[in-house]
Amino acid sequence: MLARKEKIMNVLFFLLLFASIISLILGLIKPSWFNRLFKGNSNRKKVGLTFGIATFLFFVFFAMASPQTPSTQSNNTQTNNQTPVDTQQSVVPTQSQPVVTEPVKTPEQSFEDSIKPLVKNIGASDFSYRGIDWMASDTDKNSKMVTIRVGVGDFWSKDSLIRNTSELSSKLIEQSFKANMPINDVVVWYQGKVKDQYGNEKDDVVISHAMTKATAEKINWNGFDIYNLCDFLRSQSDEDICMVKPYIK
Repeated sequence: MLARKEKIMNVLFFLLLFASIISLILGLIKPSWFNRLFKGNSNRKKVGLTFGIATFLFFVFFAMASPQTPSTQSNNTQTNNQTPVDTQQSVVPTQSQPVVTEPVKTPEQSFEDSIKPLVKNIGASDFSYRGIDWMASDTDKNSKMVTIRVGVGDFWSKDSLIRNTSELSSKLIEQSFKANMPINDVVVWYQGKVKDQYGNEKDDVVISHAMTKATAEKINWNGFDIYNLCDFLRSQSDEDICMVKPYIK
C-alpha cells in the first residue's frame, strides 16, 4: 500500500514538473498568455521567476518521491546491520559558526534599487543619480510625494537638455507609479550649474518635472510622446509642473 502511494506521488510531481517546464517556455515566448494569472500585468521577468521556482521545487519533490532502487535499499540494509560505533569516541567537538543573514530591505530601499539603473546618460547629456527624498503628499495624507534628484553634467545645448530630461523623467515617473508604493506625486529634479543675469554661478535645480498619480493613470506609456513632456505637463492641472531655469550654463 505504501509503495502504491509513493508511485502516485511520483507520477503527480512528474506531471507538475512537466507542466511547469512547458509554462516556463511558453511564458518566455509570449508572456501575455498568462495575463489572467498575473492580473493583466505579466512580463518575462515575472513568468520566468514564477515558473522557474515552480520547476525547481517540483523537480526536488519528484526526486524525493522517486522509489529507491534495489541497490540503494541493499546499501541501506547493510548500513543498518553494521556494528554500532561508539559515538563518544568518534565525535570531535566543533565550534559553532555564527549565521550571517542579509538585512531585510525597506520598501523605500527596494524602490530606490529600481530607480537607480534608469539614470544614465542620454545623447550628449551626462546624468548621474543623486538620491531620493520622501515626504507626505499635500493632497492625500495617506500617500507620499517622492522627489528623485539627478545630477546634470555636460550637455550639447539647452534644447537638447530639455529633450533628454523629458525622456529620462518619463521613464522615472512611469517606473515610480508602477512600484508597489503609496505614491501620489512624483517630482524629478535636475541639479547642475546655473548662471543668473548677474553672472553668478551656483549649483541649483536646472529643470524640474512633477506629475500626479491622477494624470499618470490616464497615460498610455507605450504611445506617449516622452520627448515633449514639458508641453504635456503645462497642458494639465496646476499640480503637473515643468520648470526650466532661464539661465542654464
